Amino acid sequence: MKGTSENYLHGVLYPTDFTTGSLAGLRTYLERHDGSALRLFLVQGYAAPDSISELLFFSPASVAHQLADEKFLEGCAVLRNRFAFIASLGHTVFTGKTQSAFDSFAEGYGIREAVFLHGYAPKNRGPRCFDLGRYIQDSRLMVTQINAPHERVFSGRRSSTLAELFPHSPGR
Repeated sequence: MKGTSENYLHGVLYPTDFTTGSLAGLRTYLERHDGSALRLFLVQGYAAPDSISELLFFSPASVAHQLADEKFLEGCAVLRNRFAFIASLGHTVFTGKTQSAFDSFAEGYGIREAVFLHGYAPKNRGPRCFDLGRYIQDSRLMVTQINAPHERVFSGRRSSTLAELFPHSPGR
């Protein structure tokens, strides 16, 4: 077999609120990572609509696209460019309501690890958004807790900048 199949790469779930502030812990995790190839999944919990007519036009990808602002996407691109071992970096929403659904979600994406940023209060992005913490804690995933340095723990406000994410980035 030539090359490494993407299915065998280490899959990592990172709970996000789709703000640049939430990327601070991911940066810390990546700086501490051993350099082996990763597939990153930035995921927000999201309650799917209950009505059949709303479900007909519902798409987790389009919801994630609506929640992720331009600064967040730029921050993801900066992280991907800065850390060459990131094989893929995607963002989506988890819409299940049970632990079994979450376990199937993680298995389907080949996720083996979840990362938590300790000390970060996620921004509530709407009444349908929810925290994945309870699902992650009850799963069989390896959980890595990151205690990010104080200057990297942001408020999660939409005005966080890429300069805050990379305060000491050398010029290229």
